Amino acid sequence: MSGHDELSERQRSLMTFIEEYFDVNGRPPTNREIGNGLGIPSTGHVDYHLKALEKKGFISRAQRTSRGIRVLTSLRATLDEAVTALQGVPIMGTIAAGAPWEVTNTPDDVLDVNPQTFGARAFALRVKGKSMIEDGILDGDYVIIDPFEGQPKMRDIIVATNTAAGEHGAATLKRFFKEDKRIRLQPANSEMDPIFVSARDWDRHWQVQGRLAAVIRMYDAN
Repeated sequence: MSGHDELSERQRSLMTFIEEYFDVNGRPPTNREIGNGLGIPSTGHVDYHLKALEKKGFISRAQRTSRGIRVLTSLRATLDEAVTALQGVPIMGTIAAGAPWEVTNTPDDVLDVNPQTFGARAFALRVKGKSMIEDGILDGDYVIIDPFEGQPKMRDIIVATNTAAGEHGAATLKRFFKEDKRIRLQPANSEMDPIFVSARDWDRHWQVQGRLAAVIRMYDAN
């Protein structure tokens, strides 16, 4: 098992933020900058995940300094190793177009499309369920996801993960709506109900993995 397998969704987002922040600014971020960048309101919550990353050997931290983070094992390097032999967009498991579905952390196959079309960080998921059929996303399709950090735009079709559910979290594919004191994850199926998440729970337990970039459907002659 690679070090990448050992990280939760939240810990992976912290590692990605730390590495990208260092690339842009030439120095590590503070706990508060990490919290602001990832929408984590509590610096104590940030510190909790940094301690986990430190314990797993991904970072070290100097004491009594706000910018004491040092990357020991690059998350991007572990991802690159996982897909080195693959040509295409890595398939990272199954996404629920219905009730949230447990996700995986490592690619189990590759979708034969040009990865340069969607960017180096794009990944694919198999669709399970019928909650997005009115947007033309059917059970058995593949969706290609463009990862990003921060808040999505209204009506974006996103992959949202409830990090409090399951070992690796439970993910769902829905349209995003920000309402008064809550988030609505809206299916594109008039027979199905939306998922409502309080603003507090959204900030504490949910993470946006990316927005929909493309839908791929395989032709079945049978």
